[in-house]
Amino acid sequence: TGIRVFFARRLKDKGALAKGGIHGGRGLYRRDRARRGGRRCNIHAGSFCFRHRRRIRHRRRIRREPYAGGAGASVKLLLEGKVSRLILNDLDPAIYAFWWAVTNAADELSNMVSETPITLEEWKRQREISRRKDSRDLLALGFSTLYMSRCNRSGILTANPIGGIKQTGTYKIDARFNKQRLLEKIKKIAEKSHLIDVRNTSCERLLAGFKRRKDTSNILVYLDPPYFQKGPSLYLNHYNAKDHEKLARLILSCKFNWILSYDCHEEIRQLYSSVPQYKSTLRYTILGNVAAYELIASNLKMPTCLERLSRR
Repeated sequence: TGIRVFFARRLKDKGALAKGGIHGGRGLYRRDRARRGGRRCNIHAGSFCFRHRRRIRHRRRIRREPYAGGAGASVKLLLEGKVSRLILNDLDPAIYAFWWAVTNAADELSNMVSETPITLEEWKRQREISRRKDSRDLLALGFSTLYMSRCNRSGILTANPIGGIKQTGTYKIDARFNKQRLLEKIKKIAEKSHLIDVRNTSCERLLAGFKRRKDTSNILVYLDPPYFQKGPSLYLNHYNAKDHEKLARLILSCKFNWILSYDCHEEIRQLYSSVPQYKSTLRYTILGNVAAYELIASNLKMPTCLERLSRR
């Protein structure tokens, strides 16, 4: 998973802030381990990916994310100069529109961040834009994605605002909308926009394109599909059981290097039983600071800090 904390900041209200990211297609800015209330953390998988890349003879280090979401880890690696390019793909038009706006219309997006009020009335207007998902105006849709992710409980696009509709909670709708910090982040990413390739297609089509390449030795793909058990309640583009099976067959047929993260569910363990599996501890603050495990599977040798699971 991506560290995905690029815009996330911790507050103490577990219920209101929970994962601190978007859950629509994929989540923006989420997954900063338990201490920030994130769904998950890619301290292991994300950093390991690029330690491994140093051993690949091709020096053109390109990070590829078929399920980009907030792409926190990828963006961080790019800004730190640890990768040369990013390919950020997301099938959800709302997530795609956000990244399109950051990389193609940063000035206009920044102006909208600066000038738009953080009120319940404006939230209702942005909610309608988010629901319509009109891709004819990517800037407006991208901003609504950002707005809803910052204002909504746990960053879930379809959730109610922080503090509730009546704004009676401990924290209010503007609790996570730090305009100055957002403007700084947008500016930093925009300066690297020429190194970011934003796409709006399915994971299956993207992987199929990688498989057709004659030389795949410089490809390393990180996959973070919708969760198996809680997917329908967390993602707009969730998978059913057959979708998960189809994806597993495709991933396991790939010859290039890949790392996959999932919820540690028996069905998923069975689907990927032919490759080594590991688990990493995480917490769901949206469920009341509940401890859980994340499954990591890969055709690479993973760090020893991850707990190796027995073969099924």
